[in-house]
Order: sequence, then C-alpha cells, then structure tokens
Amino acid sequence: MPAPIPEAIKSKVIEQWLLGQSRDSIAKANNISTGAVSNIAKEYEERLGRDVLYGLREVGILLMREGSLCDWF
Repeated sequence: MPAPIPEAIKSKVIEQWLLGQSRDSIAKANNISTGAVSNIAKEYEERLGRDVLYGLREVGILLMREGSLCDWF
C-alpha cells in the first residue's frame, strides 16, 4: 500500500485542478499517479458537493483565461 499523500500536496492538487490543469499535468507536477489526482478531487467533491467544486473550477478557468490570476502563479 502506498504512503498517504501529505495534506500540502493534496491542497496543491486541488489548487491546480481548480485552475483547470489536466489530471496528467497535475500528477506529473506533484509526482503522484493520475489515479491519486482523481481520488483527491473526489474527496474534495464529497466534502463540498459536486456543484460547488465544479462551479469553483469553472470560475478558476475563466479567471486564468482572462489573465486575472496570472500575476499570482
């Protein structure tokens, strides 16, 4: 069984996911499997609810497209 993923990595994964990054790029950037990325997103979906989580992702993607968040990252 693999070691548990630290909360700091989970937070970074969610941040990247909310900004519209692909599962593959998130996995590579954090040195975890694509399945782990999916599991982390699912865990947050269960906490927040699907509508809230996907709504936040849509906002994140729109802000990135507009360049509003580019100065932060």
